[in-house]
Amino acid sequence: RRVLFRSIIITTNNLDILDNALIRPGRMDKIFKFGYADKYQAKHMFLNFYENIHVNGQESITELSNIFSEKITEGKYSCAEIQGYFINHKYDPKYVVDNFI
Repeated sequence: RRVLFRSIIITTNNLDILDNALIRPGRMDKIFKFGYADKYQAKHMFLNFYENIHVNGQESITELSNIFSEKITEGKYSCAEIQGYFINHKYDPKYVVDNFI
């Protein structure tokens, strides 16, 4: 049986140290770089993560997402770091907003 299409996903934190033979055209057709989260991404991650959580207090999830996104220093946190913080406090978005460093 002939294979017409195959996808292989490779991840690295150091693209520069990979041998050029591994990343040459034809071998590695697409390269996607994931950088650090910006305020827009942080806000929408917050909204997606906490969309079904009821908040006690005066702020809505949308208001809390705006406050949270303003706390993000662009170029400092990866999306994975932010998601990990959400997971550790998955039922308390107010805590996340009040205590994010």
